[in-house]
Amino acid sequence: MDDVLMQAPLFLALDPEGAAALRASLTERSVTKGEIIFQEGEPGNRMYVILEGKVKLGQSSNDGRESL
Repeated sequence: MDDVLMQAPLFLALDPEGAAALRASLTERSVTKGEIIFQEGEPGNRMYVILEGKVKLGQSSNDGRESL
């Protein structure tokens, strides 16, 4: 995971201390296909880094339709 993070433009400006603090705050989690990671309306208090695979993000309308 370190290689992925340190190559991402968002994290390039981190000094070694900042990079170490970021690594210490991370938790790696595997999810299965179809598993819900978070629900619409939940507080945005986490950041997700996708190391492998893909994620579908959708938003439900008032009539129940989903838009991607």
